[in-house]
Amino acid sequence: MKLTSTDMKELKLVDEVIKEPIGGAHRNREEAISNTKKAILKTLEKLSQMDAEDRCQKRIDKFCKMGVFNGK
Repeated sequence: MKLTSTDMKELKLVDEVIKEPIGGAHRNREEAISNTKKAILKTLEKLSQMDAEDRCQKRIDKFCKMGVFNGK
């Protein structure tokens, strides 16, 4: 079973892979927190520009596609 972050992004199970600091998040907590904050704010900005119905429908569509194998 492929569970790397890159594979999960390709399978559209996750929207984004947040870059981890060199050596791991436990070695540079501040950078890990900053990277996470930037990703959250970027996503919130994108979502806030969509109307509620469109946002809801896109979420439903996303979850309906999860786990579907198309042979690629």
